[in-house]
Amino acid sequence: SSGINAEYGGQQQFEDIKVALRKQIEEKPISLSDMDAQLNKEIFSPTRDFGRKEKKVAALEKITMDDFLEFYERYLMGPKRRKISSQVYGKAHAVPETVDPKKGEVLITDPAAYRDDNLSEKFQLDE
Repeated sequence: SSGINAEYGGQQQFEDIKVALRKQIEEKPISLSDMDAQLNKEIFSPTRDFGRKEKKVAALEKITMDDFLEFYERYLMGPKRRKISSQVYGKAHAVPETVDPKKGEVLITDPAAYRDDNLSEKFQLDE
């Protein structure tokens, strides 16, 4: 992780990114139309979590560079990394059988059901 740390600018750059993300999350709507869009997004969301911004900021404050590097190494670089390939077909086209279960490939036809059945609570919190 120290190689990745040095390669990507270190602790100070990580903290700068956290500050920028916090500002982006906490940014107030510029107009009533923007506020309406934000509220409607939450109203029509399955979770209807009007405290989502505060929760995002709290989670952002908790995360450390070591947490981020551990996640990066485990899921993006290490042997447990995950890949996704997305293919979209129209109604008039049959979905080809291109999935190889021996390689751990999965055909997902209902993303919401797959998420609910297979992903950890940690990754379900922010939709």
